[in-house]
Amino acid sequence: MTLGIIIVVVVTLIISIQSAYSYIVTKDKMIREIEVRSMTTMLSLEKNIANLMSAYAVQEYDELVLNTMVHSDDFAIVIEDFNMGKIVGKPAYISGKIRDRDKHVIDYDPLNKVQKEQLEACYFSTQYDVTTAGDENLGRISIYISNDAMNSELNAIIQNTLVNTAAIALLLVLTLFTTIRRFILKPISRMISAIDNRDDDGIPKDLVPEVGATEIISLSATINKMITSTRASRIELETHHEALSQQKIALDYQAHHDALTGLANRVLFSDRLEQSIAKCARNNDKMALLFIDLDNFKEINDSFGHKMGDEVLKIVSQRLNDVLRGQDALSRLGGDEFTVIAEGLKDGEDASILAVKILAALAKEISYEGKSFYVSSSIGISLYPDDGNVGDDLLKYADAAMYRAKDQGRNNFQYYSADMTEQAVERVEMEANLREGLEKTRSLSFIIRLKSMQGMKRLWEWRPWCVGKIRHWGLFHRPNLFL
Repeated sequence: MTLGIIIVVVVTLIISIQSAYSYIVTKDKMIREIEVRSMTTMLSLEKNIANLMSAYAVQEYDELVLNTMVHSDDFAIVIEDFNMGKIVGKPAYISGKIRDRDKHVIDYDPLNKVQKEQLEACYFSTQYDVTTAGDENLGRISIYISNDAMNSELNAIIQNTLVNTAAIALLLVLTLFTTIRRFILKPISRMISAIDNRDDDGIPKDLVPEVGATEIISLSATINKMITSTRASRIELETHHEALSQQKIALDYQAHHDALTGLANRVLFSDRLEQSIAKCARNNDKMALLFIDLDNFKEINDSFGHKMGDEVLKIVSQRLNDVLRGQDALSRLGGDEFTVIAEGLKDGEDASILAVKILAALAKEISYEGKSFYVSSSIGISLYPDDGNVGDDLLKYADAAMYRAKDQGRNNFQYYSADMTEQAVERVEMEANLREGLEKTRSLSFIIRLKSMQGMKRLWEWRPWCVGKIRHWGLFHRPNLFL
């Protein structure tokens, strides 16, 4: 629209300048033609009218003027006859012809004010003296020319200019809009349609057609490069996102599972234990926590190395998985310690059935690389809600029951009882007292040794004085014995 307005303004300005120039040139040309026509009219009249004035032939030169007016575009021709004026008693006898409003030639009346005003309003007028061969002034011829014809022609020029300007401007605007629509608007419309056809991520599904003007083709190529680059970036981003997701899954797995056996570690065990307690509380169910510790596992590591010990732990984990139910949760807390969360028990004694299966499964011979092992286990059992409703307490109680199983000869299971806690507390206090007493004994021994060393050092410092006294007292005949 802006470009169309600019074109119309420029075309109008150019044609206006050209029209103004044509107007001025035409006007000057018409003025010159008027002057030439008036001179021609005067010359044609002057040849005949002088003789007619001399002969006082008013009617004849009046017809001559009429004939001249009929064959010309003059507005009026006025004759002042001095000879005839002397006869009628006036300075001059005035006659002539003038055109009325309908362009008809009528007689000129010098007393008619309207005709006088018309003569005064004429665009061009000229006067010529009529003389005889002896230079006697017989009269005067006045030729009046109006600008109606000139105005008509000039108005026609202006109208033609306006029509030409409108036609040319309209033609140029239509040509411009047709060209813009074909080479710019349609390619841009196709470009917009291709860009609007986007996928869920907002990326165009198809490339932009590279058609149209050179600039449109260049713009389409640039947009296609951006689309291609965006697609590649999305693929790369999806690849990175997938890699990060896999890495996150792996890190989450590592954070919650044992690296050796793949079982749940202490973190995941604690979370599962709390979930099991909450579930049993909602359903009013019982749950058992089994704490499993392998007997004499340290001897395997010391005798055959940690690699063999790791393989034994893997076999033990597999055997535990084989005997557990689908709803039981197995975890490895660390070393040779395992836990089992057994939900959905009708009675607390049902946990003993599972414990017996575990003892039997672990008691079987283990063969690896030509070597055979027998691994037994000690199992401690705490019950929810009989023994407590806090996860840490249940784990602590199951651990205490496991130690009771070891005290009972190992390769057996024990349920938790309150006296185990008292015994555990007494054992801990006894160990603390023993350690404190041992530390105090070590400190006292050190102090005694330190005092002894300080006494010897002080005795050595007093050595010269003591030797002098001994010599003075004469207690020994060999005083150098103390040196």
